[in-house]
Amino acid sequence: LAAKINGHGLKKINNANAFGEMTVVGSGAELARKTLAETFDVPIHYYLRVDYKAFVDVDNILGGVTVTVDQPFTDYTYTTLDKKVQTVSFAAGKQTMDGERALMFARSRHSMNNNEGSDFARSHRQQKILLALKEKLFSSTLLFRPQKIAEIISSLQQNIATNLETWQILTLGATLKKVDSQSIISTVFDDGEGGYLMSGTTPDGAYVLQPRT
Repeated sequence: LAAKINGHGLKKINNANAFGEMTVVGSGAELARKTLAETFDVPIHYYLRVDYKAFVDVDNILGGVTVTVDQPFTDYTYTTLDKKVQTVSFAAGKQTMDGERALMFARSRHSMNNNEGSDFARSHRQQKILLALKEKLFSSTLLFRPQKIAEIISSLQQNIATNLETWQILTLGATLKKVDSQSIISTVFDDGEGGYLMSGTTPDGAYVLQPRT
């Protein structure tokens, strides 16, 4: 999505974090928060930025998460975190994924199958993984395994950036535990027929999405 980022003009909104880090290390999440709030005219008071390592660690500590893959797809040019390329494939159906596999499912963006290479499909898959993690994190069995909880806390302390206080995180966690995942409505804005967005380019020629209105 194209957005005005303070000091950088019209750019992709997901560049905000990187621009902030380039200016002052550790300020990327705050610039992303401010940019999102100004773009959508919605007050956003807090942020939580999670590193890929925390995502993988927490999934593995929990013993994997179970998600349903809606349709099969193969990505022949999946880019790994160490900048290498490999082929990844996913069959349709319910399956349990460890941290590395779940990250591939959430990040894959080059498949030519069933439109799974689109940003919109990727966003939908990410929502699936996050909901699955939420269910596993707040399962009753985890509450009786203090060692697992300690490992999760240790990973999060090393791999997250947030302006939330510890007591606020605990309060939010208690609230989130009560939320029924079946009642959560997930959606992805897209540029399809009847969608809210349309394709466009920034002044420097980068592909972006823009509101239709």
